[in-house]
Amino acid sequence: MLVKVKPNEFQILRELEVETYGDTFGPYISDADMEDYYQTVLSLEQIQKDLADPESETYFVLDHNQEICGFLKFNWGQAQPEQELPQAFEVQRIYVLKVYHGQGLGKEMFEFALAE
Repeated sequence: MLVKVKPNEFQILRELEVETYGDTFGPYISDADMEDYYQTVLSLEQIQKDLADPESETYFVLDHNQEICGFLKFNWGQAQPEQELPQAFEVQRIYVLKVYHGQGLGKEMFEFALAE
């Protein structure tokens, strides 16, 4: 099940983003570059700004116990980093915590994004 992230949940979202990004890219990116990414792209201020953007939506994916397992962020319009296609829709982030890999949650999030 997917639920839209509320603006007051920005700290929960940041913790989830830092953990999943680190698990995914940590083995391939230097510690200094990771820290820079955390302090800029994944700063609390930037996450709050992203959640307030009317052309961007972020959702938590929940398991059957209503536990947060991952998240999905998509953009359209001016929220997209690349503007070549004005009618485009971008899935910017789609991450699942390691312990939930293989349970179909990524597929669920992707299908949700396509339906949107």
